[in-house]
Amino acid sequence: RARTREAALSAGSGRARLREEPQAAFYDWLSGQQDLRGAAEGVKLAIVVDVGGGTTDLTFIRIELRESGPRLTRIAVGDHLMLGGDNMDLALAHALEQRLGGRLGPGRFHQLVAPCRRAKALLLDPGAPERAHVSVLGTGSKLVGSALSAELVRAEVEEKIGEGFFPRVPIDAEIQRRSAAFVEFGLPYV
Repeated sequence: RARTREAALSAGSGRARLREEPQAAFYDWLSGQQDLRGAAEGVKLAIVVDVGGGTTDLTFIRIELRESGPRLTRIAVGDHLMLGGDNMDLALAHALEQRLGGRLGPGRFHQLVAPCRRAKALLLDPGAPERAHVSVLGTGSKLVGSALSAELVRAEVEEKIGEGFFPRVPIDAEIQRRSAAFVEFGLPYV
């Protein structure tokens, strides 16, 4: 924090005030709204879902509209979930692995994860194509001849990530806690 503040001051920003990332992201979203009052009218509570590479963080923010502008107060922070984009990439790779003929060796499976990550990012981008091509090179002297390829479709990615990681549940559903976790490449699956 101190180094970030020093950098901001040395860049000539004047007075630097640091914000936690989810709150800063919410401020950024608000600043992009054409009608700030209209966008936040009637909203008293917001949840910011920050899905990173290896973690997901949830933050609740109270919104108060004032003459001087919105006042945002972080009122709750969820448990730091060891579930993030890396887990989603692994889930997509496991789904494609079956279409590519079954269980791949560890090396080839690892090669499959990176194109799944790129396809996920492409397909979840608004205005992106509906399909993305994913391929894995062969091995040894059959580098090209034994290459494997498949397509990922946007609806499949949305379903796998949406329902697989963020399923819809009734608001009064009980919280499910599990003590055991599946671990792949050192990443616990929550």
